[in-house]
Amino acid sequence: GGRGSGAGSSLHALANNRDPRRVQRGRRAGSVGSQQALGRGLVDFADLESVVIGLADRVGRRLRRKGRSGSTVTVGVRLSGPRRLTRSHTLKWPTASTRAIAAIASYLLERALEGYEGPVTLVSVTVSKLTIDRHIQMELGFDDGLVTTAGSRAADRSNSLDSKVDLIRDRFGVKAISIGARDGGPSDDFRKLAERS
Repeated sequence: GGRGSGAGSSLHALANNRDPRRVQRGRRAGSVGSQQALGRGLVDFADLESVVIGLADRVGRRLRRKGRSGSTVTVGVRLSGPRRLTRSHTLKWPTASTRAIAAIASYLLERALEGYEGPVTLVSVTVSKLTIDRHIQMELGFDDGLVTTAGSRAADRSNSLDSKVDLIRDRFGVKAISIGARDGGPSDDFRKLAERS
């Protein structure tokens, strides 16, 4: 009787490929992410940052293709052994900018690896808290034009560059143009933003 037999019959139905629940169509993903396994692992931060920038590029492209933006960027790393660490940051304004995602992800990678000098065997970058692009609120009165500030000149230039890169890749293939690592480590733009939050 009671609750146990109900659960048993539900499991029996599922095991026999009978599921009375309605199929939900048109649900949008809650996040867009990408990860890369690194074999025996990478130790050098510049190499890891290059991987993160490549993942940010992939995630930004997927977001733009879906007409979505997100405000939380999360970086995950798998260290030697089964240890996993994640670091995340939520922006005031959602973004689909490769440059913004890469700047934040590089900063989060640096934070995740503070004090760790061993190999990293997997890296992931995820953008969540998604919204439809047309619902993005522009900020008024922005000052130094951070790439992570919706409507700033830096963000507009980054969006324009993303659009041009996307067009080139659509026409000539993804490998036609690639995003390179910057000099000097994680973005100063994001450092300023992080100090404010």
